[in-house]
Amino acid sequence: EAVIAKFITKYLNEYIETLNKSQMEMELWKGHAVFQNLTLLPTALSKHQLPFRVRKGTVARISLNLPWKKLTSEACIVEVSDVYIIVELDPEILIKSAIQAQRSAFHVKEETVTKEEEKGTWQSLIDTVIDNARVNIKNIHIRLEYPQQFGIYALGLIIPSLSFNTCDKNRVPLTQVVPNNTKILYKLLVLNRFAVYFDTVAPDPIDLNYFEAQMKSSMTSKDHQFIFHPLTLECLLLHTRNVPGKLKNELTVSTQQFKITIDYSQCRAFLEFNQKWAMFNRRRKYAACARPKNLQAIAETLPGQRRFWIYIYRCAKMKNRPNEFRPELALKILKNRERYVQLYRKKEGQKKGPHPILKKKIKSLDEEIGSQAALFLRQYASAVVQKETQVQNSGITAFDMSE
Repeated sequence: EAVIAKFITKYLNEYIETLNKSQMEMELWKGHAVFQNLTLLPTALSKHQLPFRVRKGTVARISLNLPWKKLTSEACIVEVSDVYIIVELDPEILIKSAIQAQRSAFHVKEETVTKEEEKGTWQSLIDTVIDNARVNIKNIHIRLEYPQQFGIYALGLIIPSLSFNTCDKNRVPLTQVVPNNTKILYKLLVLNRFAVYFDTVAPDPIDLNYFEAQMKSSMTSKDHQFIFHPLTLECLLLHTRNVPGKLKNELTVSTQQFKITIDYSQCRAFLEFNQKWAMFNRRRKYAACARPKNLQAIAETLPGQRRFWIYIYRCAKMKNRPNEFRPELALKILKNRERYVQLYRKKEGQKKGPHPILKKKIKSLDEEIGSQAALFLRQYASAVVQKETQVQNSGITAFDMSE
């Protein structure tokens, strides 16, 4: 249970602010933990390469009941209430991921716990508890506010209640615990009054000073322009183990009604967004060409114009000669990557901001190797330091992994 508590603590700390790790581990170790008034990190979604930044996200209460010593006779129960999240688009996340994909040929050193090891460990834990897990979530409201010329567009997902339980083939939830050797297992996911809205006609933005109250009030508002009108979805998962001639997982989704509405203003908004998305994808294609920041502001200055034309030249070169290999650039990157990582590690380690001498060293190295090599190495160093930080903050040791 101590090792599992460390894993749960590690993953919760990647999404939630200001959690006391040692206190959380102690509570989880006991088998029952309650966390209240939690705040999501701004990077809770972007860390999975989703182009969204959390402006504000709160969870009123999380209750975990984990009977470590009675997993075969008692169910694991998770109860969550009042999940309110408001996000904004951050396309730069996709651009950064595109740049990072281009360095995939370089080996990023893995420390202590690799993704494969984590996956294997989590798989064994999931196989132990998922058979009898019971999850209940009340009041989920996720909202995206997108600025436009005359205000905002608001896209929202509303789920007043969600339940996930073990059931029989007739979708009746089971009260008793299923044995470990069960060959066929049924899990039922129920979304009550699930709805999706897209408000385009003068919607009011959420006031972050009254965030929880307005998000809760908006859930029951009848002024939304619903795309998917409120409905109840039942998703039945049939999970089999070592049964010849049967799929391992079969998912059946059913509902009594299904109503979709799209009005004229929503169609116009979709077309507008599609046009902007096409323009963004064009920019994303040439992300490695190092587009200058604040392009409109610097275009009026002579140095800015020079940087703009260098960027245009690189874009034209990439378009006409996309597969050109530059040995001198590759050699420059390989020779300087360890040095760059060391400087970047020191920079990230200074919580009050990088020292002027260190900033000068990084700037000097950037000028020495050139902007393209510097852009590549900056992303590479960021990935290395991020991996090291995740492992360091996890608190999971080699002994834990062996356990």
